[in-house]
Amino acid sequence: MLVASRKFFGMALVLAACAAVPGVASAQSAQDKAAADVLFQQGKKLMLDNKFSDACPKFAESLRLDTGLGTMLWLADCYERSGKTASAWGQFQEAAETAAKTKDAREKVARERSKQLEPRLVKLQVVVAESNVVPGLEVRRDGSLIGKPLWGTAVPIDPGSHELVATAPGFKTWEGSIDASAVGKTATVTIPKLTPDEAPKDAPVVVVAPKELPKGDRGNMQRTIGLVAGGVGVVGVGLGVVFGLSAKSKLADSNANGHCQPNNHCDEIGFQSRSDSKDAATLSTVAFAVGGVALAAGAVLYFTAPKGPQKAGLQLVPQVGRGAGGLDILGRF
Repeated sequence: MLVASRKFFGMALVLAACAAVPGVASAQSAQDKAAADVLFQQGKKLMLDNKFSDACPKFAESLRLDTGLGTMLWLADCYERSGKTASAWGQFQEAAETAAKTKDAREKVARERSKQLEPRLVKLQVVVAESNVVPGLEVRRDGSLIGKPLWGTAVPIDPGSHELVATAPGFKTWEGSIDASAVGKTATVTIPKLTPDEAPKDAPVVVVAPKELPKGDRGNMQRTIGLVAGGVGVVGVGLGVVFGLSAKSKLADSNANGHCQPNNHCDEIGFQSRSDSKDAATLSTVAFAVGGVALAAGAVLYFTAPKGPQKAGLQLVPQVGRGAGGLDILGRF
């Protein structure tokens, strides 16, 4: 009985948790609808007071919170009354499409209003000649990107002054503006070929006069390096001797107590001893080679080290390029 009660209690918790998720979404949706309604009513009041610039943002936010055909039509009407013909035309078009999906009678009103606006639309055509296209070219109108497929296409815009900017990596930014206010007309802007950024001129070479180093400094350093190399060589030769003796010992072990016969047939112990002998012999050869080279190099460095005073010169050469810079130090020691 206790087990059954626990199962029932656990299932009840699961069901309660599942039911809670839609509940939260519903509560949020209800709050959005309430806020949208408040904004809608405020927008209508502002429209009646002819305060269109204040009313339109109210309708737009109301529509964002709760999509409704009525709000779309009021927003479109607000845009038209405030002189934003392109925004009004686009909003009436969207309202007509929404109404068509539900066979709402207001579709006819929306389409008629958008059709009435068409002769009044102001359009902008941005032209970019193929010869003026550079890698990474981007054109923006009032901060919004104009995609390449729209280049050369006349599109409706709200009447007024519009800022145009063209940019590309490694080129100077081009900026321009146009006053597109002629009703029913198309304004055209041609984007010129961008000018490459000027590469900074090479900076002058700054030469520091040669300075005499203390006598024997360079020679002492070279002799020290020679001694270190010689020490490495001695260690290498010593390791070669150790591994060589080990190889000889392992070979002797393989021949002892009959582990390997004269015809090189060996038992398990003999085979392992001969394998170890070969490995040790290889290491011995390598150690002798490294040690010999290090000894030779150490001797050359030590006995060829200069003994007289040396002069050293420094050149500080600034390196300046597009997007990077640095300083090269050239010296003679």
